[in-house]
Amino acid sequence: LLQEYNNRVQNTRSLRGEWGGDFQSELNDKQTDMINEAIRRADVAVKEVSKRDGYTVVFTVPGASAYGANDVTEAVTKSLNSAK
Repeated sequence: LLQEYNNRVQNTRSLRGEWGGDFQSELNDKQTDMINEAIRRADVAVKEVSKRDGYTVVFTVPGASAYGANDVTEAVTKSLNSAK
């Protein structure tokens, strides 16, 4: 009986590890999807603002804002917030 309980404990630990790995994988996939969607939405907003304001070239760097004479960050942020 003790051996049977020990086997159950080992199986439960193994299953817990497997489920933990599955959960972490799903979590990583969801995070990647959410980041990609945010980048896609930001790109659409940049294009809309650029077209509306008459820009022919807009340089973007993911995760950073470029500062210059014609910073469109505020306009893009407003566009993103209004699209919710």
